[in-house]
Amino acid sequence: MASQTRKYWKALKCPVCGQRAVFYVTMAAVKDATQYPVPFEVIHEDHKFLIYLDSGLLISRIEEPQPPLSSPSQSTKKKKTKRKKTK
Repeated sequence: MASQTRKYWKALKCPVCGQRAVFYVTMAAVKDATQYPVPFEVIHEDHKFLIYLDSGLLISRIEEPQPPLSSPSQSTKKKKTKRKKTK
């Protein structure tokens, strides 16, 4: 039971801001997993990213979150097109 509640610290370079991100995980994060690697969301300052943990809590992959496909700021922006002047 002690290994389930023991916190393991991890440190890596944040893929969003490039600063060092330190966070803690427990074995409880992966104990009920049926497939590995298990996604784990890391909140770092004012942003977040996704890592994948294997059964031994080792980081197997890091992903920077992608912006939503239909964000309000993108839908209101219109692309400027250059028009040729006709004589």
